[in-house]
Amino acid sequence: MSRRISEEDTLLSTDEAAEFLRASRAKLYRLVKAGELPGYKVGATYVFYLRDLHSYVRRGTQPPAVGPAGRAS
Repeated sequence: MSRRISEEDTLLSTDEAAEFLRASRAKLYRLVKAGELPGYKVGATYVFYLRDLHSYVRRGTQPPAVGPAGRAS
């Protein structure tokens, strides 16, 4: 039985992930180190799941939550 791999399961190289996010490789490494973006070390380099990149973008584009008195929380 073979399993179909969805587009979201696609692995991207550091350069591909940086291009997707329109960020530098250094920025990607900072995001991984800060725990904001999952990265998986394979040998001497990192790979990134496309689904994780989409999730990161969605988190960054959500408006801030508004608390009492209309202030962002």
